Amino acid sequence: MFVTYMAIDERDGSREIGATVENPTWEQIEGSILRLDGQRMTQIVLGALEDDAFNEDHNMAIGGGGGVYTADVVLDGGASYVPVDLSKGTDDVTLIVGGQVAYRPARHCLDIQTVLQCAETFVRSGELDSTIQWEQM
Repeated sequence: MFVTYMAIDERDGSREIGATVENPTWEQIEGSILRLDGQRMTQIVLGALEDDAFNEDHNMAIGGGGGVYTADVVLDGGASYVPVDLSKGTDDVTLIVGGQVAYRPARHCLDIQTVLQCAETFVRSGELDSTIQWEQM
C-alpha cells in the first residue's frame, strides 16, 4: 500500500481532538471516511511518511460528510487534482472541511461511493483512479 499515514481532523466545539495513524489498513481508512459527518469529523488526510516526516507533496485530503464529500489530491511535483462530475453545476456548495467553512462548485462534490473509490485507488497505489474524471487545479 502507498499510504502509510492518516491524519484525522475531529473537533469537539473549537477543540481539536483528531488523531494520526501510522500504517493504517484500508478498513481503518474506509471507516474514517464513513465517519465524516461535516460537523465533528470533517477531514482526513492520507499520505506517506518519508524519513519519519509526512510527504506534503503527495497526499489526498477528503473532507465534508453527511452525503457530500470533497477529495483533493496533490501529486509529486505539486500538481493538484480534484474529481469532477460535469453533470453537476458550478453553483457553490457549502461544506465544513478541516473545521472551516468551504465553498466548492457542485461538480467537485462527491457521493460516498465515488469518494471511497477515489480513496481506495490512492491508498493502494498513490495514483488517481483512471475511471474517474479529474480536473487539474
